[in-house]
Amino acid sequence: MDKIKNESNELDSTLEKKSTFKPFLKEKGHSYIVESVVISPDNKYIVSGSCDNTIKIWDFTTKECLKTLEDTCYVNSLALSHNGKYIVSGNEDNTIKVWDFFTGKCLKIIKGHFYSVTSVIISPDGKYIISGSNDDTVRIWDIDTGKCLKILKGLSGQINSVTISSDGRYIVSGSYTDIRIWDFTTGECIKVMDDCPPDISSVVITPDEKYIISRSSLNIQIWDFSTGECLKTLEEEMVRKESVTITPDGKYIVLGSYEDIKGFCKSADLEDMEKHGFVLTPGRYVGITHQEDDGISYQEKIEEIQNTLAAQIAKEAELNDKIREQLKKVGIEI
Repeated sequence: MDKIKNESNELDSTLEKKSTFKPFLKEKGHSYIVESVVISPDNKYIVSGSCDNTIKIWDFTTKECLKTLEDTCYVNSLALSHNGKYIVSGNEDNTIKVWDFFTGKCLKIIKGHFYSVTSVIISPDGKYIISGSNDDTVRIWDIDTGKCLKILKGLSGQINSVTISSDGRYIVSGSYTDIRIWDFTTGECIKVMDDCPPDISSVVITPDEKYIISRSSLNIQIWDFSTGECLKTLEEEMVRKESVTITPDGKYIVLGSYEDIKGFCKSADLEDMEKHGFVLTPGRYVGITHQEDDGISYQEKIEEIQNTLAAQIAKEAELNDKIREQLKKVGIEI
């Protein structure tokens, strides 16, 4: 007990000194909210999934986007196989997809959940996928066959995040109501942490399996894995962080976030809406971006627009004539 207490005090002291966060990718690589970020086992790549229906692979060092995988719906969650060959995504269309990391091709689509898949993780041995969904279930799948092997029971509320311990013995789930630890083999719930804030969106386990890191709509918290005690709460600038993960060496926490962009997007609260009489016209909230003087006069810009429009109208007339000629050949007069 003294050993656990000493480790908790040491962790608390370390976090006091090191719990500062700085932006990693300031470039707007995605065009919409980033829902999930994962790091490759060799720490060379970051993979991000977004509501712009894409998955992007980034170079960790240069911050360059190396590849973009096109999906057909929101990408809610990502996982990487431990050999670095496969990406698994949990999607808004209720499916789980397996992608080839190097070619970017979708290799398999797994169906079974009744609502959107909010979280996915791959077991350390690479044999299983664990998924959480808005259908209030956590499921274990065979990665080769796509067959559902087990549905974890006793959950209440939508599941936002799932993860698995490095030895493959435990699953941790985060939902709208609590954080739970499960026995992977039996599927039994062995611990419930229900004194957490509402709406847990991300949970991860540190590589040494001593701590659980959770992100909610209010803060980021660090929990003792064995006791379920909350050891540290980080609140500064954390409310808008959408996703949290940890590097394999346990040294860094990586966050995917949303931010207001003037002229593009704005998160408005009731106070903002009240100021505008609850009129929801986007322009009232988003605003316009600052435009630097490009040295071109207003009159010159208007003339350019007029010339472009005139050319387009002429081209339209030309195309309409060609269409009429083709229609005459089949006996249609317009």
